[in-house]
Amino acid sequence: MWWSISTFVGLLFLQQCTSDVKITTIEEKFYEIVGIFEPSAHVQRRAFNESMKFTSVGEMRLGPRILEPPKTDSYAVWRKLCTSKGLNPIAIFGPQSPISDGAVRDQCARAQIPHIQATWQPNDPDMYTQPEPQPEEKGEEEEDEDEDSPRGEEDETEEEQQEIEEVPTFKKISINFYPDDDELAMAFADVIRYYQWNSYAVLHEDDYGLLRVQKILARHSDKYSITVRRLDPNGDNQKVFKELKTSRSSRVLLDCHIDHVDKYMKEAEILGMLDHYRTEALLMDDVANFVLTALKDLPEEVRDNAGHPCEREGPWELGAPLQNQLLKELFGV
Repeated sequence: MWWSISTFVGLLFLQQCTSDVKITTIEEKFYEIVGIFEPSAHVQRRAFNESMKFTSVGEMRLGPRILEPPKTDSYAVWRKLCTSKGLNPIAIFGPQSPISDGAVRDQCARAQIPHIQATWQPNDPDMYTQPEPQPEEKGEEEEDEDEDSPRGEEDETEEEQQEIEEVPTFKKISINFYPDDDELAMAFADVIRYYQWNSYAVLHEDDYGLLRVQKILARHSDKYSITVRRLDPNGDNQKVFKELKTSRSSRVLLDCHIDHVDKYMKEAEILGMLDHYRTEALLMDDVANFVLTALKDLPEEVRDNAGHPCEREGPWELGAPLQNQLLKELFGV
């Protein structure tokens, strides 16, 4: 009798408890981001794909859409972007080549979709890498003159100016997450000076690489012996490395495409130019986090995808606010 009563009470208790259980689900919101990568950009493509897939801010996530143009010229890249069906991005990333970069930036400007980069680019007025200098504050004399004007008119003018500033305008620029090339060159020169490299070799594989290392050499080559040689990314470089080994150049500054690092390391290793200690550092800025954070700071009712960048009839309304928010997140302006 006691067993049956206690069982009945236990069942009654369980029945009352289970009725209060509530299941809540959070619906994730996906936003598309397009990445354009040339055939040789294997490492950047993988880093972009992984970064976009596994980054989230609240319920918001990014869905990467990767485009791989067959060639690196401007027309091939632009055609790949405009003939790809079903694009609906909030931002476009890439390409890596400075030659084809402008065509994508121009198309983004027409549709007012933010264009993002994270690679070295030569000095370009349309490449936004740092905040513009702020205007100087007024001096005391100018402030005294302003005090003579009627206060009411001044308040109205300030309110009108604030209303104008609150409406962001789209800038025909690329937002580059890569460090400024002058600052990067200065940092490398400081490292070379710190380790007291009195003589070393500089290896590069293209004209842009030579341009980058020249900025480093300009800061650190007045008193030292430096050997500069060009590598062939598609050929055999044994002759170059033999020359370095003969001259006992054990310190090397290498500027090359990230996918070619292992090739040059193996060529040097064959000649016994590498010891057991070797360090390779690969850097990929977390663009996804910046994009989602900037999007989160915008009102929820205006968050929407842009549609196809080459098929829009007019500019994307969210483009200018999102671009402005990205600049604030990255540069604090």
